[in-house]
Amino acid sequence: NGAEGALLQNDNWGEVIDSKFGANGMLYHLTADSDINGEAGEQAPASTGPYNKIICVNPGTGFSTVFVTGTGFSFVDGDQKEPGSVGANHLGISCQFLYDMDGLTLQRRDMNTGALLGSVAIPGGSNVANGSQLVNGGIVFDKCGDVYVGSKNQVVEFSPTLAVLNTFGGLPGTVFDLTIGSNNQMYACGASTSSGATSFVAE
Repeated sequence: NGAEGALLQNDNWGEVIDSKFGANGMLYHLTADSDINGEAGEQAPASTGPYNKIICVNPGTGFSTVFVTGTGFSFVDGDQKEPGSVGANHLGISCQFLYDMDGLTLQRRDMNTGALLGSVAIPGGSNVANGSQLVNGGIVFDKCGDVYVGSKNQVVEFSPTLAVLNTFGGLPGTVFDLTIGSNNQMYACGASTSSGATSFVAE
């Protein structure tokens, strides 16, 4: 998501870099700071700042805004990517909670209000992108509500309340995204460098 630029640019929201539907029918957007028209207070291209948000909208009421909350994270401006950075797969919604991450930290939130309920460091994670280091991503859930997050050379399993339960290592690079198939197998994709060397898909 957003690897070649933002999914959507909005002067109030910034640049939408990830979007997910929740089981409650709401649509959640993760947004990066933006300098769309150079207004005072906006950040310069390729920088970050106070416009990084989660926006929840209700498709059933004409996409009216349910809540807007700051993430506390710094995301690279979607249309001015840092060298070596990739699109963000940093938003996830379970049946109980809303989760967001920046590669380094995983946060748990109330899915109805966006209120922050807790946070935890992601083992091996990074929120810095350069030619040799990549920002990890991917958030998925199992039927128990456990949270699986992509990291460097591994996938980390957390409980719904952010206790580390397990790590699945041995992957050949940084995980960018995760999904769980109909057979309950987890699939991971990623790469070892910004050029895509040793790109991989694992299950």
